[in-house]
Amino acid sequence: MNFRISLTGDLGSGKSTVCRILSEKYDAKIYSTGPIVRRIAMERGISVVDINKFMESDPTIDFEMDNRLKLLSDEPGNLIIDSRMAWFFTQGTFKVYLSTSAEESARRIFNDKQRSSESFDSIEETARQIRMRKQSENLRYKTLYGADCGYLGNYDLVVDTTAAPAQTVAELIGETYEKHLNGEEHVKMFLYGGRMKPTCDDFLNCEEETDGAPVKVIIADGDIYIKEKTDHKKVLDYISRGNNLIPCEAEYTDEHPQTDEKTLLLWKETVENTIPKINNEEPTE
Repeated sequence: MNFRISLTGDLGSGKSTVCRILSEKYDAKIYSTGPIVRRIAMERGISVVDINKFMESDPTIDFEMDNRLKLLSDEPGNLIIDSRMAWFFTQGTFKVYLSTSAEESARRIFNDKQRSSESFDSIEETARQIRMRKQSENLRYKTLYGADCGYLGNYDLVVDTTAAPAQTVAELIGETYEKHLNGEEHVKMFLYGGRMKPTCDDFLNCEEETDGAPVKVIIADGDIYIKEKTDHKKVLDYISRGNNLIPCEAEYTDEHPQTDEKTLLLWKETVENTIPKINNEEPTE
């Protein structure tokens, strides 16, 4: 199988770990722009957030890296490209996005001692810096290229790594890519039920749909809402069985569906009581 994927995602989503697993399995070379940016920041004695701010006004570094990405379209052999913009510039790759909750992303990065160029005083400060960096990068790429990295509809596969082991994520990517190459229909999004929000205020009494179809979700500014009333019980059933990668079908909007605080609190408590009490391997970036 010719294995060529472009992989991007949220900070702390486990991209580096997943890349290593896929590289070993498919004998694929890894090209990553993350270490390049971190090295440049370290050489200049500034943070990664600050180097991103610098690149907002001076696109020289961006242009150099993006030109290299374009050349990878003709690179022979199996290839994994870990880069924010590979999906946009590199032709002929299977486009994968790894997503994770903001809270989990901050926790992982704060506890990752290998990130010498990204040290923070607290998890809260980590979360704030992550938000700033993401906003900076998204603004920069929209300004330079009109490319919206945060729009998940741009990708062939989205996998939520909030509660899924890196090995499981890598296996799912490989299986889905094989279906893609064979021209088979495949689910394009797998999300963690613990991140979803209800749109039904009486979800405990909703009828359950058991047709096996993907859960329909609404994504608004990064928040994930369960669209259909009958899917609420389906999501809880997935969670009760320890399934942290729920097949989903998404629609996107700028408007958040209406749901009150009482319903959100009840949903959160229900999910927490439904999650099996097991220890999962955690992906690290």
